[in-house]
Amino acid sequence: MLKPSSGSAALKEVTHARLDYISGGSIEDGIPRDNFALVAEGTADLPPGDYVITLISDDGARVWVDGEEVIDAWSPHESKVDHATIRGGRKKFKVEYYEAGGFAELRFDIQRR
Repeated sequence: MLKPSSGSAALKEVTHARLDYISGGSIEDGIPRDNFALVAEGTADLPPGDYVITLISDDGARVWVDGEEVIDAWSPHESKVDHATIRGGRKKFKVEYYEAGGFAELRFDIQRR
């Protein structure tokens, strides 16, 4: 769900197979270049083992796995890489992101360790 940072109603709801945005302009048609936020939710069935979540963000982002916050990069920053380790199994993911101004970047990836 993409919405203005002011917290008003969603501007757009979209479904994508992965979070991979990088842009000096708008990340989606109908979304402003700056001052917006998004919430992405999904589930994945990961085979047994250890996994690493990689989150690349610019300006701020947070990640929850099964309701537990595992990455907190909410303070404004330029392009930054954060990691969290999780175990396999059925997992529910939630990513919150905001773009305050300038370059927008959000990439979320899960790789087996």
